[in-house]
Amino acid sequence: MPEISRFNNMIILMNFNDHNPPHVHIKFNDIDCSVMIQTGEILIGQLPKKQLLMIQAWIEMHKNSLIFMWNNRMEEGTIFKLPPLS
Repeated sequence: MPEISRFNNMIILMNFNDHNPPHVHIKFNDIDCSVMIQTGEILIGQLPKKQLLMIQAWIEMHKNSLIFMWNNRMEEGTIFKLPPLS
């Protein structure tokens, strides 16, 4: 699962062969979570409120790129690194 960003001890990943709805995977310490790209809601798992708010802000900043990557993730070169939350 390729890493697409990393900040504040969180690693954001996207799976090439994943199920719908479009989402990203978050690793934070010992926590694994999936967050939907369209809504920013948690799909699976949990995150502390502070980290969830940061992820939601990051997703909103990069929503177009994330949707592009999700729709084209089976093609070489469509998964790329995105800037961290600044």
